[in-house]
Amino acid sequence: MTKSTTKNRVGTTAAFALLMAFAAQASAEPVLQKLDGITHGPQLGNVATTSIRVWARTRQPATFRVVYSTSPDLSNPQRSAPVTTSWDHDATGWAQLTGLKPGTKYYYALELDGKLADTRVNGKINSFLTLPTAGAFVDPQVNPKGIFNFAFEIGTGNNQSNKPLPPTYTRMLAELKDKIFFQIQNGDWLYELGREQTEAQWAAANNVAEQPRVTELARGIAGVWNNYKLYLGGSPALADFYREVPLFVSLDDHEILNDVTGSGATGFRIDARGKPWQADMSRDDLQNDVERAVFRDPAVAAWRDYVGWSNPDIGNQQPSFFGKTKVKAGKNILTDTTQDFTKLDPAKFSNLHVLWGFGNTGVYKIARVIDKHRSHPVKAADPL
Repeated sequence: MTKSTTKNRVGTTAAFALLMAFAAQASAEPVLQKLDGITHGPQLGNVATTSIRVWARTRQPATFRVVYSTSPDLSNPQRSAPVTTSWDHDATGWAQLTGLKPGTKYYYALELDGKLADTRVNGKINSFLTLPTAGAFVDPQVNPKGIFNFAFEIGTGNNQSNKPLPPTYTRMLAELKDKIFFQIQNGDWLYELGREQTEAQWAAANNVAEQPRVTELARGIAGVWNNYKLYLGGSPALADFYREVPLFVSLDDHEILNDVTGSGATGFRIDARGKPWQADMSRDDLQNDVERAVFRDPAVAAWRDYVGWSNPDIGNQQPSFFGKTKVKAGKNILTDTTQDFTKLDPAKFSNLHVLWGFGNTGVYKIARVIDKHRSHPVKAADPL
């Protein structure tokens, strides 16, 4: 009787310990919530052997982090440096995760105000693969150089004009997840949609109390921001794909305007005073060609905010600078007391555009920088 009672107590104790273990495991599961403060993302990009970028957009300017782990339940996680968004970039931003292990699967989530965002795809916590290194494949006899194969996907064009959309991204995610390391989107990530939204309409829609300087200077940028949001919202399958597969991206014409040409052609210009804004961009004439050409920089700035961040910085680019300038009649010296022209790197900038709506709208060469507030954009015999 005593032995039997002892066995029962031992069994009860073991069962209780097992239940406690299950309870501890259950309590370790991450609490994911639908967060109103995250409107778009996450998206993955610029993956390498030991790093990756994670992008998101917040509803209002805010600070977010990325929580990541090699465990599917996000246990023992690491956290990225904080990322603070602002209206200068339509409340978008990206975190750089570094110190990762090559050839490893990581799980991750966005963290806002101490809460983890529920952006799971098919019920699974978001994940990605880092690129492998040759060292993992070295065999002194059969593979001394560590040669290995890897897979990626490449395509072009995300046109959403025909509905319903084809199941392209749904199929790719289902069949390629964890079989490829990244996608190269070779241009035309979007096509023109919703670009009629003005900067004032953008500010009202987003409860922006004071517009940032970029929306005052780079006319049309808010419409391009809107275009990207419409595409992310118009195809949940596309948004899900980039939560799971890192992106590299090329710039093509539709990121700016259809069939854009002449953005680098010095002297390509027109008197655009009183001309309508992007009224009929289907026409092919000098007016439309110049208007397309000088829309490059506002559109590329929006492209960098939404997808261009996913490319590595190879040292040959610098951000676009927008400003207001004064030019004396018949002269060719630009003066802008709010800008520092000496920050321009001659090895990285291409040219200068006078945006649409002015008597000297067009494409100019920056001949030299005179000082902080003055530059000489064209040849002396070629006044603005």
